[in-house]
Amino acid sequence: IEVIPVDHNRWDDYWRPFIRQKRLSTHIKPSLGTCAVFAAVEHFGAEEVGLIGYDAILDGDERWMHDAIAEKRCIESLVDIVDLRRR
Repeated sequence: IEVIPVDHNRWDDYWRPFIRQKRLSTHIKPSLGTCAVFAAVEHFGAEEVGLIGYDAILDGDERWMHDAIAEKRCIESLVDIVDLRRR
């Protein structure tokens, strides 16, 4: 298994403005899926990312333990998203 290290300080700083203050919780950090997008951008220079299995983020599910709205906005600010569920 290849581990792709990323500059977590860079991505913590990038993520911070997307946090919605009304949704503070123990899950204020981005999900592992969003971190995977950060890694794709940093390691591969991705400009477009196909997502599947990101239903909560792609659908903006407010019931999810992470902040789906903030995560989607953050990802959309980085790359073009291809929703592979629709293919």
